[in-house]
Amino acid sequence: MYDVIVAGAGPAGSTCARLCAKQGLRTLLLDKDRFPRSKTCAGAVSEQALMYLDFPLPHWVIERECFGARLSLGDRTMEVRKDRRVAVVVSRERFDCFLLEKTRESGAEIREEEKVLSVSQNSGSVQVETEKAAYQARYLVGADGVNSRTALAVRPPFRRSDLTTALVRPVEEPADNGERTIDCLLEMRLGFAPMEYGGVLPRNGNTSAGNRGPVKISSRSSEMPGEFVRPIRMEAAVYLGHLIPLGGIKRRIAHKRVILTGDAAGFADPFSGEGISYAILSGRFAGQAIAKIVTGQKEAAAALAWYEQQAEYWICRNLRAALSMARLVDRFPLLSARIFFDDREPLAKYLDIAAGQIDYRRFLRWMMLRAPFYFFRNSYRRAAEAQAKRYQDRGTE
Repeated sequence: MYDVIVAGAGPAGSTCARLCAKQGLRTLLLDKDRFPRSKTCAGAVSEQALMYLDFPLPHWVIERECFGARLSLGDRTMEVRKDRRVAVVVSRERFDCFLLEKTRESGAEIREEEKVLSVSQNSGSVQVETEKAAYQARYLVGADGVNSRTALAVRPPFRRSDLTTALVRPVEEPADNGERTIDCLLEMRLGFAPMEYGGVLPRNGNTSAGNRGPVKISSRSSEMPGEFVRPIRMEAAVYLGHLIPLGGIKRRIAHKRVILTGDAAGFADPFSGEGISYAILSGRFAGQAIAKIVTGQKEAAAALAWYEQQAEYWICRNLRAALSMARLVDRFPLLSARIFFDDREPLAKYLDIAAGQIDYRRFLRWMMLRAPFYFFRNSYRRAAEAQAKRYQDRGTE
């Protein structure tokens, strides 16, 4: 019998399995795919996510380094460049393979192409059946997606309103283009539809373009990334789709002998869609909690409560603040435009979240203190411009 089985070998699962194996736990890591695998993801890994890893990424994993962002809404654009890196762009195939190899080096047993079909718990263990075999362990960690069998052993399925759709496609840059079409900036375009945005990320030889939005509008928004790409003169390939959770909603993340991490736990940024940093962090917390139980440092109930407390303090509170921000931007688009597009400071401050300098709670407090100033200053500017235009029109009569 294993000490722990981890379902899903993405960033959350690999991080958790590696930590457990390093603590001497007999660890089994399962994944339904064979690596390297295709993964629907634009490929941005925030500097905050890199801080949660206890090892550096090699140069062959990193495709681009991003030092700023470009935000667009309608015909308005704001661009900010920072003096420090805010994110890197990676190939998820190479990134996930690298994390998996680090896990293998730690001594964890890895079985690929084994999808979890059923999960059952009793008083002393948890049984996991895959397409090829049955396994038993003291504990199970779910890192295998939003509505996996592991996740359903802890909570009900996510409702459609609790999910968002990510549509991503690679875009080849024209070979005869004399100048770079995309530089090393994170791009985000707002205003496609409620709670939806489009984005472009620079990569080696091509670019990732896509959009993210609620499931209920995904069918009529499928052309929007194309509309976003068209102005920057690119020919696009076929879409890849993926469901990600809407973070910031209270959910059960542990039950008896099963702990959920990453997307399975609902840990994804509801404003930007970023989830890798929360996957890595929750994977670390889950591995630490199980190691505390198996090594006798804590009773099972106390260790699981510790995991929930760490997730609440470091992840859930931040996601609730991000959800509040997403809803405010959606409800007050004109005011948001005035704040973000008439001054570089708000976007520059927002990039500090990706850089790991602040969280959403601190950012919202910072914004609330300055919002009245931005509003009245911009109103004064617009009134002055309107008055100047009236004087100009009178002078031409």
